[in-house]
Amino acid sequence: EVPPCAVKDQGYIDPAVPSVNGGIEIQDAQACQNACANVVTCKVFTFYINSGGCWLQGISGEAPKLQEIPGVYSAPREC
Repeated sequence: EVPPCAVKDQGYIDPAVPSVNGGIEIQDAQACQNACANVVTCKVFTFYINSGGCWLQGISGEAPKLQEIPGVYSAPREC
Protein backbone atom coordinates (compact mmCIF):
# COMPACT_ATOMS: atom_id res chain seq x y z
CA GLU A 1 0.00 0.00 0.00
CA VAL A 2 1.19 3.49 -0.86
CA PRO A 3 -0.04 6.71 0.78
CA PRO A 4 -2.03 8.89 -1.67
CA CYS A 5 0.44 11.79 -1.30
CA ALA A 6 3.57 9.67 -1.83
CA VAL A 7 5.88 10.28 -4.77
CA LYS A 8 7.84 7.53 -6.50
CA ASP A 9 11.54 7.72 -7.39
CA GLN A 10 11.98 10.84 -5.26
CA GLY A 11 13.14 10.87 -1.68
CA TYR A 12 15.22 12.50 0.99
CA ILE A 13 18.77 12.17 2.24
CA ASP A 14 19.04 13.55 5.75
CA PRO A 15 22.55 14.19 7.11
CA ALA A 16 21.10 13.85 10.63
CA VAL A 17 20.07 10.24 9.87
CA PRO A 18 23.22 8.34 8.84
CA SER A 19 21.68 4.86 9.14
CA VAL A 20 18.22 3.37 8.64
CA ASN A 21 16.10 4.21 11.69
CA GLY A 22 12.57 3.05 10.84
CA GLY A 23 13.32 -0.62 10.30
CA ILE A 24 14.17 -2.85 7.35
CA GLU A 25 11.91 -5.29 5.54
CA ILE A 26 9.01 -2.97 6.35
CA GLN A 27 5.88 -4.15 4.53
CA ASP A 28 5.14 -1.09 2.42
CA ALA A 29 5.29 2.68 2.15
CA GLN A 30 2.09 3.05 4.17
CA ALA A 31 3.63 1.18 7.10
CA CYS A 32 6.67 3.45 6.86
CA GLN A 33 4.45 6.54 6.91
CA ASN A 34 2.65 5.13 9.96
CA ALA A 35 6.03 4.72 11.68
CA CYS A 36 6.90 8.33 10.84
CA ALA A 37 3.58 9.57 12.23
CA ASN A 38 4.36 7.80 15.52
CA VAL A 39 7.69 9.63 15.96
CA VAL A 40 7.16 13.21 17.06
CA THR A 41 10.37 14.47 15.37
CA CYS A 42 9.72 12.76 12.01
CA LYS A 43 8.70 15.20 9.27
CA VAL A 44 9.08 13.03 6.14
CA PHE A 45 10.03 9.47 5.26
CA THR A 46 11.78 7.63 2.45
CA PHE A 47 10.85 3.99 1.81
CA TYR A 48 13.19 1.83 -0.28
CA ILE A 49 11.05 -0.59 -2.28
CA ASN A 50 13.63 -3.41 -2.73
CA SER A 51 14.99 -3.58 0.82
CA GLY A 52 11.91 -2.42 2.71
CA GLY A 53 14.15 0.13 4.41
CA CYS A 54 12.21 2.87 6.17
CA TRP A 55 14.07 6.10 6.81
CA LEU A 56 12.42 8.57 9.20
CA GLN A 57 13.73 12.00 8.33
CA GLY A 58 13.56 15.68 9.19
CA ILE A 59 14.41 14.93 12.80
CA SER A 60 16.60 18.02 13.13
CA GLY A 61 13.53 20.21 12.68
CA GLU A 62 13.22 20.64 8.93
CA ALA A 63 12.78 18.26 6.05
CA PRO A 64 15.73 17.89 3.68
CA LYS A 65 15.25 18.78 0.02
CA LEU A 66 13.41 16.28 -2.17
CA GLN A 67 15.72 14.68 -4.74
CA GLU A 68 15.69 11.94 -7.35
CA ILE A 69 16.33 8.49 -5.87
CA PRO A 70 15.27 5.54 -8.06
CA GLY A 71 13.25 2.81 -6.35
CA VAL A 72 11.80 4.76 -3.43
CA TYR A 73 8.55 6.26 -2.22
CA SER A 74 8.53 9.29 0.00
CA ALA A 75 5.93 11.53 1.61
CA PRO A 76 5.28 13.78 4.59
CA ARG A 77 4.35 12.19 7.92
CA GLU A 78 0.68 12.60 7.03
CA CYS A 79 -1.12 13.27 3.76
